[in-house]
Amino acid sequence: MITSRMKWVVTACSVVIGVSMCVAVAAMFPQFVMAVAVGMVAAVVIPPIMVAAMFVVVPPSTARVVRDEMGRVVRVLGPGEHIVIPPLERLSESFSLCWQALMLDDVVTLDAYCVEMEVQLKVLYVMDPREMRREWRQSLLDTLHDDMRLWGNYLRGILLEQLQLVLAQRPSEEWTTIAGRHALPRRLLEAVNVKTAGTGLAVQDVQVFWLAPAQPVRQFYQEAHRRAVTAESWSTALRLLRQEGMAELKEEAERMRELALADALAGRNHVTLHMGALPGWYVPSGNGNGHGAASSEIGLSQPSERSVPAGK
Repeated sequence: MITSRMKWVVTACSVVIGVSMCVAVAAMFPQFVMAVAVGMVAAVVIPPIMVAAMFVVVPPSTARVVRDEMGRVVRVLGPGEHIVIPPLERLSESFSLCWQALMLDDVVTLDAYCVEMEVQLKVLYVMDPREMRREWRQSLLDTLHDDMRLWGNYLRGILLEQLQLVLAQRPSEEWTTIAGRHALPRRLLEAVNVKTAGTGLAVQDVQVFWLAPAQPVRQFYQEAHRRAVTAESWSTALRLLRQEGMAELKEEAERMRELALADALAGRNHVTLHMGALPGWYVPSGNGNGHGAASSEIGLSQPSERSVPAGK
């Protein structure tokens, strides 16, 4: 850092050296007194002007690039006061060290299962040429200069590349959860800073405003959900109908059984009335519950040994 005291010291030394040289010339060559007087005036006036031209003040939050007479990058100056040799060095590009904002709207990328996802995010970054690697400094500054739009496009390409690589590690169902939304900015920030190391770009913060499947995919999911709900409702309705139908069928079977038993009982009583008086036939009684035995539900039985006529 150059201080005001140092500037005064350099100026005073330059004036003293110039005056001393003029006095020495006047002592050696008295005939050139007029020329020596002009030289002394020049020695007093020119050194401060040259010293003032050598001192450069860089404003705060600003960086300046210094190039030589051939256009090669010599060094990068930060905020403060510096010495630049005008014939050999010249000031070139100026960069703001303030944070810049970059928006990515409606970016469509793919997840681990190649499902399209829409992403909207905001990136805060700074461009500091002092952090550039020496072997990259010349090519980057010659290509992008100090145009922040070009640097923003350069960072945009890196962001899209790293966003695709990060989202491809998981399916969309995991990224759309609360944990996934919190993990995406952190992982994207780490990946981008690793990629931009040595370029002078440094990303400070990544904010994700929107992360969801693309519109056609969302419509497909909504339609699939609607169909699943409809199918479930129909399955429930059919199950209820089956249960009601089984109950009705059971009641119908019970009713038909009762009718069949009643009809069989009526037929037995009818046969009993007409054949009960015939000799050799035995009509059994009921089994105690109002019905006949299993072998005589129709009202007839086989003749017993007592019913066989004698002498046969």
